[in-house]
Amino acid sequence: MAREFLLFIQESAYKTPVTPTVGSTGTLWNTTSSATAFQAFFARLDGGDSFTMRPRIVPVTVPYGGGFAIPAFTVSDKYECVGRYQTKLYAGPFTQFLFQWAAQQVNSAGYVAPAGVSAGWSTTEIPGNLASVSCYHAIQLGIAGTYKVRAYRGVKVRSFNFEISQDSQIGTLSLELVGSVAHGNQFDSSTDPTLTTAGTAPTYTAGPPSGSTIPYPANNNYPINPYLFINTSNTGGSGSSGYLEVGSGALTARTTFESIALSCTNQMMTRFWANRFAQFSQFCGRNMTLTASNFFTNSPDDRTAYEGLTGQSISLSIGNGTHSATFVLNTNNIFTTIEDSLPLADIYTQKLTATSQWDPAFVGTDPYLSADFQMAFT
Repeated sequence: MAREFLLFIQESAYKTPVTPTVGSTGTLWNTTSSATAFQAFFARLDGGDSFTMRPRIVPVTVPYGGGFAIPAFTVSDKYECVGRYQTKLYAGPFTQFLFQWAAQQVNSAGYVAPAGVSAGWSTTEIPGNLASVSCYHAIQLGIAGTYKVRAYRGVKVRSFNFEISQDSQIGTLSLELVGSVAHGNQFDSSTDPTLTTAGTAPTYTAGPPSGSTIPYPANNNYPINPYLFINTSNTGGSGSSGYLEVGSGALTARTTFESIALSCTNQMMTRFWANRFAQFSQFCGRNMTLTASNFFTNSPDDRTAYEGLTGQSISLSIGNGTHSATFVLNTNNIFTTIEDSLPLADIYTQKLTATSQWDPAFVGTDPYLSADFQMAFT
């Protein structure tokens, strides 16, 4: 039995998790299921403090005064639910879920899917917004052996960072999260979730948020098969179908890189509307960058493109022959930094950072989706 576990459940509306059905194919992900659409995932916590979301007060302190800067009293009328989730990047549906949560805008049909696709993760968030998730975090208490379980509703991704290199070998994804409310708090009538039988799907009583029960994770509920650095290159032989392509005009495959990072900061605007907990969270833009460290060569000439602010096409894919995740930053990216590394006792490398911009040449079928970035998964 795990001392700590974490369950993500998709929300059909802000702060409203879907109601998975026991025995329903595709409800709760496991390693043996042949289904492709899932609503709930147990998240592998493969490092210490991998999930740090907690309710935190937003304090306002009033000084004593009288010429002394000594606190007299502190008040707070709002609580924030913020924290981080960090994981290895595992091939398959779990990675698709995490990136769709982090970066896929809701389309005009009400789905977290590419434009015009009326299938996948359905939500009532307005078109152009990001979808939300409920997070259930269970921690075993040190003496009694029972569990403290918190449910966080309305959780969205403020930023993410994916990085992989020849030194790390395994890709790591870090998500900075912001939520609305932690249930079981002292200010409303909500209660902590309870635990039920291992391996069964979550069930709910008369509607979320209170009265929820969640299962213990079964062994086959945890993701396996993390992406490796060799999966970023199509020169890696059998089972490697990834690539990094950068170029002005035609894309050019890079084959001599030693690290890649893809980062994004979402402009999430949150409002409390005179409530203790956040009531509204709207996506209002993002800043996305790709960083790669390459062998120092003269072709392609990235420095000339950097100095001339020449638009670049960028595409990144990571695949193991069975599953893949592809990120297309379209054709209007610019190099924002080019840094040379010239050590005495090692090879010379050049590190580029490219920023994704709105692409006027991109032809989309849904006006609610941005023209800077697209994703695809297999």
